[in-house]
Amino acid sequence: MRKLLLSRIFACFTLFMIASSAHAETYGDPLHYQLPKRIPVIDAPSRVSRSSETAFSGKVNINTADAATLDKRLKGIGAAKAKAIVEYRSEHGPFQAIDELIEVKGIGPAILEKNAQVLTID
Repeated sequence: MRKLLLSRIFACFTLFMIASSAHAETYGDPLHYQLPKRIPVIDAPSRVSRSSETAFSGKVNINTADAATLDKRLKGIGAAKAKAIVEYRSEHGPFQAIDELIEVKGIGPAILEKNAQVLTID
C-alpha cells in the first residue's frame, strides 16, 4: 500500500515538473519578467472651474451640479432623474441635508445609499 502511494506521488510530481517546463518553454520563465514601462503623468491645469473641481475631488454637490453631471456621476440616476433633481432644487431651494434627496420623485433609499459616499451639499 505504501509503495503504491509513493509511486502515485512520484508520478504526480513528475507530471507537474513536465507541465511546468512546457509552460516555461512556451510562455517564458515566469520568474524573469520585465516590468511595464512607466506612463507619463499629465499635470492638471492650474486654473480649474467649479464644476471640474467637483469631478477631481470625487464628490458631487447636489446643490450646484447640473443635470448632466448628476446623470454621469451618480449610480442609478439617469437623465430624467437628474433633471428632476435640478427642478426640485429650483422649486424648493437648495438641499439642507443629503437625505432630502429622497423627496425627489423616483429617488429612494436604495439610490441614496449607492451614492452616499460621493454626495455633498457644501
